[in-house]
Amino acid sequence: MTTKLIMVAVFFITFFNLTSWAGQTVDASILMLNYIRPLNFSGPAGFVIFDQVRILRNDMMMILENDDEVFNSEIFIRNKFLGFKGKYHSFGFIVDSESFLGEVNEASIDNALLNIDDGRLSFSADHMKLDVLKAALEFNNSRLFCLKDQLLSTEADNLLFGCLNHANFTPNLQAANAKVKIEIRGDEASQNMFLEGLLESFEINENSFIFKAQKSHLKLVDKEIGLDEFQFICPKSFIVPPFDSQKIVGECLDNARLYNDEKQSIGLRFKTKVEEDQLDFYSRLKLVSLDKHLLRVLSLDNEFKLGLMLGKGPTVAIDCNKYINLSGEVFPEFMKACANNLSLSKNVWALQDTEFDIRYFLKITTGTTTVDRLNLVLDSFQKVNHKAYPREEIEKGTLTAFNININCQNDNSLDDLELYKVFNNCFESGKIVVDHVIDSKEKELLKIYKSYDGVMSGFDQFARFDPSGFVKNQKPIAKNVSIALNNNGMNLTAKFYFMMGYKNIMLSGPIKFNAADSEIEIEIVKVKLPVPWLGRSIWFASKIFKKFLSSSTIRVVKNKIYIKVGRS
Repeated sequence: MTTKLIMVAVFFITFFNLTSWAGQTVDASILMLNYIRPLNFSGPAGFVIFDQVRILRNDMMMILENDDEVFNSEIFIRNKFLGFKGKYHSFGFIVDSESFLGEVNEASIDNALLNIDDGRLSFSADHMKLDVLKAALEFNNSRLFCLKDQLLSTEADNLLFGCLNHANFTPNLQAANAKVKIEIRGDEASQNMFLEGLLESFEINENSFIFKAQKSHLKLVDKEIGLDEFQFICPKSFIVPPFDSQKIVGECLDNARLYNDEKQSIGLRFKTKVEEDQLDFYSRLKLVSLDKHLLRVLSLDNEFKLGLMLGKGPTVAIDCNKYINLSGEVFPEFMKACANNLSLSKNVWALQDTEFDIRYFLKITTGTTTVDRLNLVLDSFQKVNHKAYPREEIEKGTLTAFNININCQNDNSLDDLELYKVFNNCFESGKIVVDHVIDSKEKELLKIYKSYDGVMSGFDQFARFDPSGFVKNQKPIAKNVSIALNNNGMNLTAKFYFMMGYKNIMLSGPIKFNAADSEIEIEIVKVKLPVPWLGRSIWFASKIFKKFLSSSTIRVVKNKIYIKVGRS
């Protein structure tokens, strides 16, 4: 027993007098460590169990085994003193609640190996968790290797900044990926973030960060983003004291890229709430890049489910402003800047209402947003319903509109997908212009409907898909359609084909969005139609609109038109 006491004393004298690591190596095997911050930063704080410790110096070697639990220690904090107390030892350090340890809520390690010498650090663990103030990090089956700096004034800085310039984080067992969990807790629930992934490697060198993952899942309150195998690379400069996290993140996001060289695309899954409906979106990311000004995204094979609506589109390309205020709430501010300075390139979508089997086609030319306006230009829009539903007053037919321009007031409505704000802004100040509308009734109806079959089941036929081509040479039922929106009032004018020619029509009335029912409500209070004796009849106008517009999302009741945009 006396021999063990002497060896323990020599070990602690040697270990805690390592003023220089030159020619020295420490190997430690940690079976378990559990730390919980005590109330008021004073009291019992957990325990640590070593398995074996080795110290190698130029002039000596010491190996201590923990066969008799010599190194089992209780952790305590008392009067700004971090202490370790075991059977034959008691030692500690001066700490302060303002130090990094004072920010740690919880820490745990299982089956860890530590190797450190004057040039490097290697640390591996089956499991490690660190919970501090507003963040938590947890990983399994992981190994960290760092080269130490040699030129800084303190050993701690040599280790920290060495790892920030030369490090590699990989799975400890190559047969399995490292599982990593990161949690960020904001001042409000809407700012919370949770990230979970299977890490292949994370490399840091003098010039870049390179991150490779097999799978990741990000959760932001009511939003979820999932990615399949990907690589993320961004630049960095050589990091020197003092540590500046904003500079490091800023440099990275000024020229970053998300990609997959092997598969040429990255599987994406996105979920969120739109009004009362769940939006599930799936895609393959071809390119995601950031430069000093823009975020650029190119996605392939896009499909979504929103309530009872299904949608598919072959390609979507988006550019948006990449303003990031690193001193603020990064993600919400980035989303707002992106949503309010966005450019959407030409793309097409095929949609299907699964309740009434009605199909839709949108051929988008451009879409742009600025801080005060929203503009969407469509080459064509089509609605095809090949079945009649007398009970719902839905008739068979095809309605196709060409050259549509939508321009609305914008008031930071897109960053949180708050559609009621989008509609209210449009109703406050907006304009919709349509060149012409074709009502093909039942001409080629089944052929048009079936033309959607290929694209609704896959993506390879989108290159040849344009169902508006079936009707584009037919005589329009309406031309020069203009809808002016101002102060929640609507005024529609158009030329309507009637009695062998085009006649002017007009209708107007208030328009509003009912958030409780997730519906747009239009009330017809004034009408002018080119019909003898019925030209100013609101009743007759309602009958016309019911015939052409009724569907699972549009209903006409007396002098009111209701357009459902969500499931209440």
